[in-house]
Amino acid sequence: MGRVFILVGRSASGKTSLQNFLSKELDAPIHVSCTTRSRREGEVDGLDYHFLTQEQFLAKDMLEKAEFAGNLYGIQKCDFEEILDKNKVSLLITEQSGARLFKELYGDKVVTILLDMAADISKELLLRRDGVVQGTKRFKHDETLDWSINGYDWVVKETGTNWNEVRLSVLDIIQSYS
Repeated sequence: MGRVFILVGRSASGKTSLQNFLSKELDAPIHVSCTTRSRREGEVDGLDYHFLTQEQFLAKDMLEKAEFAGNLYGIQKCDFEEILDKNKVSLLITEQSGARLFKELYGDKVVTILLDMAADISKELLLRRDGVVQGTKRFKHDETLDWSINGYDWVVKETGTNWNEVRLSVLDIIQSYS
């Protein structure tokens, strides 16, 4: 059984880009979440998300479930455990509650990494990336979450301009476990 490295961070903190970089560098699989939301342009089913109807989602055995903007998100237990069993390193993005749950369920097989970004930087990046309406909505959701640095195995400071430093720091963290 391997380890899953869970990335947690505000919207627009670079979690997905970091996960993709790490997956390529480490040849590590990504745990793909399920969602009931519509597929966005360019997204691939099974790569970005497993896109499901609400009925399909509710019929699955999920380790974690969350709702955002009327859509459900979750990680299937069987998929998670199969990837964890077959790989030395795997990667997952989730919110704080999901990271705590996975840590509770799988103990030292889970390593949590918070990308610690200031709210004002996140908001600026969100508005630039998603536009005013969607960016504001995502930012307001982020503001309902607990962003204290307590409870994570690792905290990496994300300034919005130190991308290469963040990538190398997280890569070093993961490699320190092998």
